Amino acid sequence: MLEKTKQNVMKLETERLKICDRDQNIVGLEKICADEKTMELYPDFRLNPERPLAVFLPLLEQHGIFVFPFKEKLEDAVIGFITINNVDEATKSIEIGYFLLSSHWSKGYASEITVALIEILKNQDWQRIMATVYSGNAASERLLERCGFALEDVIKDKCVINGNNHDDMIYSYKF
Repeated sequence: MLEKTKQNVMKLETERLKICDRDQNIVGLEKICADEKTMELYPDFRLNPERPLAVFLPLLEQHGIFVFPFKEKLEDAVIGFITINNVDEATKSIEIGYFLLSSHWSKGYASEITVALIEILKNQDWQRIMATVYSGNAASERLLERCGFALEDVIKDKCVINGNNHDDMIYSYKF
């Protein structure tokens, strides 16, 4: 089922956006991972000269984290990527994520790509779609709620980022 999901995600296209090939767009992904605002709460994804992205992405995939870059249809530059992880085929549960260049925030792109991804997953009979947000990311919380997610659980002080404790805010899609 995951392989079918990955194939269908590669075909994901919306009115303004389309998924593109990951390996042919490493430079665009590097730009996102170097964006301080975008990666503020995700230091593990930040560009690291000792661990180039071309090496890091296959490592992520070995750990069940799949990255799909997307572009604006009218432009050739990657502006964001979505992720699929925590896949449990037995319970038909899957987690999604999204990252967007900060220069493209507040234009509806993250909502647009998230809604399209949800439709693919619903049509493939995934029964549970989750997303995790670190506390302090109010814009992401609002986006998930607009897309039909509800806050399900909060894991207090789950991680320390830049010297600050953050909770994991776990959202699940309301079918």
